[in-house]
Amino acid sequence: MSVALAFLGVRNWPARYGGPEGLETWCAPLYLAHTHALEDLHVFGTVEVWSADNAARLREDLPATCTLHTHDIPWGRDPDEIWAIFEAVVACLETQTQPVILDITHGFRHVPLLATLAAHYCAAAGTGRVSALTYAAMDMARDTGFAPVLDLSPQLDLFGWAGAATLFSQTGRTEAFGRPLTAMDAALRRETRGQERLAGLNQLGRALAAVSADLTALRPGSLRHRSAPALVTAATDAGVRAEVRAYAPPLAHLLDQLVAAAERAAIDGSDH
Repeated sequence: MSVALAFLGVRNWPARYGGPEGLETWCAPLYLAHTHALEDLHVFGTVEVWSADNAARLREDLPATCTLHTHDIPWGRDPDEIWAIFEAVVACLETQTQPVILDITHGFRHVPLLATLAAHYCAAAGTGRVSALTYAAMDMARDTGFAPVLDLSPQLDLFGWAGAATLFSQTGRTEAFGRPLTAMDAALRRETRGQERLAGLNQLGRALAAVSADLTALRPGSLRHRSAPALVTAATDAGVRAEVRAYAPPLAHLLDQLVAAAERAAIDGSDH
């Protein structure tokens, strides 16, 4: 079962939306309904939307296998309306039993931003998860004649990195940085049946986890002599840094901070 959340406006932009599959449609949610075989499409719009041509056209053009669910939202002109949009998106996400696609192509420009933040909130609270983020870029239609539907899903990882950075800055714990690194290595090994791996990310991820374990268990001696020096070694290695830049760009900006913290721990820790 595949589910998507999207938005709809009253204006009918003179654009065609499509991609390498060869399918072209007049709106991005309809494109997703076909390419992802959606069973449920949740569309948010103001009251004006549902009486306009776009809503009727969407109902008519959706595949018979896709159920349309409409959700009323205000314009978002003041804080009360902004929170109402947030609540509507969160309420929808919390009822989903699986990760969903979030399309931010249509609607008022500020509304998709609010929806993305709501998705971040649900992911942090563990009450709903967006697995894919899409946007159909009408301004890229000049060369091909249709607006490509871009996959912005890698940007969703920023939410996790932001949470890890917050945990590190507040507590010094680094395990939230380490988990996705070892997971990337494991995923590549599975996909290639052990033929390829990201050894540098695995080394750094394990070092980050070890530092956190020593901090949590109050093992200053182990922190000083083992885990902190191991983290410095991993985080300063040129090969490891190259893998981080390629596969975990947000972490690359924090490596120097992690090294400095580990060096302080190695100096300041005691032996008991």
